[in-house]
Amino acid sequence: GIPVAGALVTAMEGAYFARTDADGAFSVKSGAADYILIEAEGYEPKEVYLPDLAAGQAIALEASPYRSGSADRVELPFGTLTDRRVVGAVNDIDMDRYKDKLSDYGLDGVLQAEGFGVFGAKDVRGMGYTILIDGLVRDGSNSVASLSDMLNADEVERITVLKDAASRLLYGSYADKGIILIKTRRGEAHKRIMNFSYETSFGIPKAQPEYLRAADYMILYNEALRNDGGNPMYSYQDIENARAGVDPVKYPDQDYYSSEFLRGFKPQNRVSAEFIGGSRVAQYYLNAGFYNTKSIVSMGESDKQRTNRFNVRGNVDVNINKYIKVSLDAAAIFNSYHGPNWKNGNFWRLSTENPVNSYPFLIPVDRLDMEDEYTKTALEDAELQRSVIGGKYLVAPVMEPGARERDVVLPAGCAWRNVDTGETFAGGQRAVIPAPLDVIPVLERLEA
Repeated sequence: GIPVAGALVTAMEGAYFARTDADGAFSVKSGAADYILIEAEGYEPKEVYLPDLAAGQAIALEASPYRSGSADRVELPFGTLTDRRVVGAVNDIDMDRYKDKLSDYGLDGVLQAEGFGVFGAKDVRGMGYTILIDGLVRDGSNSVASLSDMLNADEVERITVLKDAASRLLYGSYADKGIILIKTRRGEAHKRIMNFSYETSFGIPKAQPEYLRAADYMILYNEALRNDGGNPMYSYQDIENARAGVDPVKYPDQDYYSSEFLRGFKPQNRVSAEFIGGSRVAQYYLNAGFYNTKSIVSMGESDKQRTNRFNVRGNVDVNINKYIKVSLDAAAIFNSYHGPNWKNGNFWRLSTENPVNSYPFLIPVDRLDMEDEYTKTALEDAELQRSVIGGKYLVAPVMEPGARERDVVLPAGCAWRNVDTGETFAGGQRAVIPAPLDVIPVLERLEA
């Protein structure tokens, strides 16, 4: 035969390994009653029991048949076939090709890119789908879009998409939809593999909405009212004031997608550890990972928003005899979310539903009607929610040209100190605060 150079030879369950030379010869440390495993590209793996091997005896490797070798196996209902023997509409995705390339949140992207016939996050050829992970049925309503909540990308060995009736027939009542089979990694006999990885990245929005500014919105809203036979809501002066930025409290023009509210990116960090090995009798696979990400929303409490996820998976296979094999799989995922508890939707919903001229994001306290009970209650709620500059600071910029002081209403229940001058004021009253050109008046709340 032809010598096979560069073949990998492992012994003593992966503790020792060697490569064959140009003549196909190798030397590797092993036990007297050990098995060795020989692997070479283009050939089938060969397991050799050393006591059966005579001194100087050549070991013959069998060339892998075209699309019919051990590396060409495709997961199908209740068994496997080689790629060449599959006749149904099946897509098989080998995740080893994405090893060290794929971010954890890219599983659904890979599935939609390579799983021909998968449309969006909820559809296989217009029929919907059912997901099975290691043979167990999972909810298919939104699982593709949320795969990261169930699996770490490193855990997945293969993804198989069954699209026609012939390939999914054996699933009975589930066969009316597409089937997505996910096979997690298993242990490997005669190997000892440890993989560690750390990944840091930045998530950048592909695009963000661009809404009309306040003046343009007001013009078109007036036009819509006239088309319906109504009277305009906004006067010409109101529109010009909004366009010129005169008194942004009275004529707001709020851009929720500016740097005032959003960062240009969000940081992401991922740590993963993987252990693979085993003997002819038992094989094991262990994976542990940690994922952390923040939000691109930077305003208020959302600046502290973060998600932490810890996952662990262990798969054990035991060969009782030639015909009986026992598998034990265990997996756990812990998700921890820290961030604002929105009463009505979230930032993205609110920023989409509210017109840009609805109201300013921050309203100076002295612009409020303190005689109105609703206003008093709203201010108390705002202080409790710390939306008034952390519940500690009142900012009182001048709002009129040429003004050099501000008349400020100080909330009761505590004293307030001018950060610039150090002057202290009792709460529950009005105070005139100096506002020179080079200083923005800021009052600090003093604890009682």
